[in-house]
Amino acid sequence: MEENIKGKRVIIYLIFSLLFITCKDTITETDSKELLEKLWILESFEENGTTIIPLSNQTYNIQFFTDSTMKGRSDCNQIGGKYRLGSNNSIKVIEFGTTKVHCGEKSKYDEYSTAISEIYSYRINYDKLYLYYKEKSKMIFIKE
Repeated sequence: MEENIKGKRVIIYLIFSLLFITCKDTITETDSKELLEKLWILESFEENGTTIIPLSNQTYNIQFFTDSTMKGRSDCNQIGGKYRLGSNNSIKVIEFGTTKVHCGEKSKYDEYSTAISEIYSYRINYDKLYLYYKEKSKMIFIKE
């Protein structure tokens, strides 16, 4: 009887291990699917403990596509390029370009464009996208 109980424990352990591994893979896959083909609108920057909120008449957004291209707006300019997804929600911009129209004194064009070109990781929590760049800096987006 004791061997029967040990056998059941081993089977239960194996089942839970497989469920854990399957759930972990599903979460990563879901995150990447949630990232792609959506329009993400910038809500704020958090850079070294300071929160920066763009003016309401300025547009900052980003879209990542399944073909590894990206495009968006940085106030009055267009941005675009190519990116690569890696393990553990890593992301790297491998090509980046932008139009260079002067958007005005209060524009966050330079900060936003630089931040997008430096992203290294992302996280999605409900309908919010967090793009991490530099040390202790992130951009927070909402899904349109």
